[in-house]
Amino acid sequence: MKVPYQWLSEYVELDMTPEDMAEQLTMAGIEVEEVKEFCSKVPNLVAGRIEFLKPHPSADKLQLVKVFTGEQRLNIVCGAWNIKENDIVPVALPGCKLPGGLNVNKTEIRGELSEGMLCSAQELGLELALEDGEDGILILPADVAPGADINDVLNLNEKILELALTPNRSDCLGLLGVAQEISALTGAPLKEFNYTCEEADARAEEIIKVDIEEPTQCQRFTARYMEQVKVCPSPLFMQLRLLKVGLRPINNIVDITNYVMWETGQPLHAYDFEKLSGNKLIVRLSRPQEKLITLDGICRGLSPDMLVIADSSKAVGVAGVMGGEETEISASTNKVLLEAAHFNPVSVRKTAKSLGLPSEASQRFEKGSNPEMTITAQNRAAYLIAKYAGALIYKGIVDVYPKPFKPSFIEFDVKRVPKILGYQVPEERMKDILCSLGFEVNDKQEQGIWKVKTIASRNDISIEEDLIEEIARVEGYDKIPARLPQGRLTSGRLSTRQRVLNKIKNCLASAGLAEIITFSFMDPKRFDDINIPANHPLRNTLTISNPLSEDQKAMRTTLVPNMLQTLSFNFHRGNQNQRLFEMGAVFIPRENDTGQKLLPLEKLTLCLAATGKRYNSSWQKKEYTVDFYYLKGIIEKVFASLGINNLNFQKSQQPFLHPGRAAAIFYKSTCLGFLGELLPAISESLHAKNRVYLAELSLDLILPHANLTPRFKAVPKYPAVLRDLALIVPREVAAEELKRTIVEFGKPFIDSVQLFDVYEGKQIPERFKSIAFSVSFRHQERTLTDDEVEDVLSRICEELAKKFQASLRDF
Repeated sequence: MKVPYQWLSEYVELDMTPEDMAEQLTMAGIEVEEVKEFCSKVPNLVAGRIEFLKPHPSADKLQLVKVFTGEQRLNIVCGAWNIKENDIVPVALPGCKLPGGLNVNKTEIRGELSEGMLCSAQELGLELALEDGEDGILILPADVAPGADINDVLNLNEKILELALTPNRSDCLGLLGVAQEISALTGAPLKEFNYTCEEADARAEEIIKVDIEEPTQCQRFTARYMEQVKVCPSPLFMQLRLLKVGLRPINNIVDITNYVMWETGQPLHAYDFEKLSGNKLIVRLSRPQEKLITLDGICRGLSPDMLVIADSSKAVGVAGVMGGEETEISASTNKVLLEAAHFNPVSVRKTAKSLGLPSEASQRFEKGSNPEMTITAQNRAAYLIAKYAGALIYKGIVDVYPKPFKPSFIEFDVKRVPKILGYQVPEERMKDILCSLGFEVNDKQEQGIWKVKTIASRNDISIEEDLIEEIARVEGYDKIPARLPQGRLTSGRLSTRQRVLNKIKNCLASAGLAEIITFSFMDPKRFDDINIPANHPLRNTLTISNPLSEDQKAMRTTLVPNMLQTLSFNFHRGNQNQRLFEMGAVFIPRENDTGQKLLPLEKLTLCLAATGKRYNSSWQKKEYTVDFYYLKGIIEKVFASLGINNLNFQKSQQPFLHPGRAAAIFYKSTCLGFLGELLPAISESLHAKNRVYLAELSLDLILPHANLTPRFKAVPKYPAVLRDLALIVPREVAAEELKRTIVEFGKPFIDSVQLFDVYEGKQIPERFKSIAFSVSFRHQERTLTDDEVEDVLSRICEELAKKFQASLRDF
């Protein structure tokens, strides 16, 4: 990106040298590769006013010119005929060496003395578009004083900064963006850039229509219509500025589109409206075998994935890359349609690369142009075309914007800035920096949390760290203090989390369970095998875009399917006695409030499975068939090893577990997982010959409660008093609820409560059951008396009768 210093000064107050500005920009992260002059200074080159012309007496194609150069009048022999009296022209004085290497001296031409040379643009090294062609003498503005240095008049020695922009700084691909950056860095005020022009009563929308068929590739398309356009060379100042940034002047309309693009960073394209078919522009994909002759005169074949701008019958331009030759602006153009659009960066990049057709416009679209700049660019271009081409501008702009830009808000914690940068920045300074960069800041929030509104021109700013980086840039990277790296010395030991997980694994291994490790992927069809309903949360899986195979195309949300697959694998190989566990992560999809997908939530989970015989048959060991209580005992053992007691097992229903043989596992009020017997139909489908028992626990919920510190409990000094409590209660009353009530109302003398009998049948009323507990009473400082124990038992029985309709069994 080339930035002429004087041109930039039209948008921001500059009070520094180009070299100082380059240094400041580079230190702020916008590298300036070099600062160079447009042309080297040419000595003895001044402006002169023509006072008199007459034909050369000895040559029909030459004429004699008398020129006033401010201090002297010179006689010069000239072969150009586009000059007249009082014209201001460049004069090369004797001793001048022109850019092409020509030395100018006093000489005699056909008998007449020539004391210098009148110069054309080409002889000055300038490739300008002039009415008289390259051979005519360059006519300067009438207000240029005779004798003025042409280097200053044409600003040939202007310093130009060459910026090496990173891909994220597309906002600086226009002089307005660079001016904003200079303003933020120096505090210099920006100059007003708001142009309007006189418009006709007729409306543009009555003349032209725009249709976007591919809204994902063209987010916005604006069009403006104008008539009575006079195509001619653009003003000298504009042509010179375009030359300084590497653009070749063509005519006033094309030059204005390039000029405004360099100002705003928004590419524009002008169409000869009378060469368009149907008064309509359509943004669509190229049709099969479609071809287009682009502005460089080459016929190009277009592939079906290329976005084109078309009229009612044909393509007239490659979107974001280059226009078509058939609708280009020519000397006969009278009506113009002006386009300013926003195209998908990926689409433009692929098209430009495929066609081998890079351009200044495609470069800006590839890096992400600002969709909100299209109207500003349209207004500026219309103002210049009306001024320099005499155009009649129709009222309004046809603006098709299917999905307008909606700014988001970034929560900005001012307290994080010193933690990241290593030094304190005053809050008022931080706000000034963000506002100078164009952001809106709401600093009225509580606890130092600001709301910062994003802007379309900075699509690289989306998170809090981006804003902190902007503050660091503008404040100066050199202000970040140099410090030696610091860190805590730690001994090589396992973390608490690692020790807890190892404790769980060791406990399970000591109970005879073998660890398995399966893939984190699964086949969603396995949810059907275990009766998971269609709308169940477990079916909300994260799909993999490039799975290793069809049965591994989703991230697992539970360990159960992979555990059952392992059991089935072993059943098919004759191993009916299995006790397994797996510890691994499950992946829960997440999205933010706007529906944008986030990284999945990983939950560490433990799955247990047991089936068949506990021991193999031998003469030394008896065979025990594993059951619900076997797996429940292992779970209680694991929790006890972690210092977690008083688990609560409540009835539960899982789609794949037996409805009467399943329990949810609670600690306090938190559900940690489930335990139960697999449905017989599912067990049969696995080819299991015995009942299968499963448990799944959330380790993320268990870890905060784990305590591996050993606890010592002294041996009681005083004897316990034992009582059996046999109750008759309604069938639906759970033993756990009775036990909780006994403990609660037996405080502080209750030492332990153990269930030892549950009976239904003869001697028990219908819809009732008998349930018996062994209750141990103990005092830590003395021996309890029978009266004290009976008093506590009486209180317990009263509460049980009131709460559960319980009565003592007396037979």
